[in-house]
Amino acid sequence: MRAETQEAMRMFLGGRCYTAKQLEKDYLSEVAGYSDDRWEAPQRAARLAAAVKRYKTSEMLRFIFATIAYDPDPDLTPLAVKRLCQPCSAEPVASGLLWKFSG
Repeated sequence: MRAETQEAMRMFLGGRCYTAKQLEKDYLSEVAGYSDDRWEAPQRAARLAAAVKRYKTSEMLRFIFATIAYDPDPDLTPLAVKRLCQPCSAEPVASGLLWKFSG
């Protein structure tokens, strides 16, 4: 495994991954902040969709780090990782996470 891959894996698994617990916390926060006084359904839906997208991308990165990353010289450039993740999700992946942890 390349040193860059090890460093990315260390950072990701060291607390920068987006866990199911964080997803649950974000959802409960949205529910707790719900109010009939103002209509903000589009913003709320966007925040919830973004949380799900972060979680899906995080899980895909966890899979990549658990399997492909152990090859002697894996191609883990951001574009390669994005192409690996894209078929697993009907929506685009959270590119910010990909850029942080691949390359």
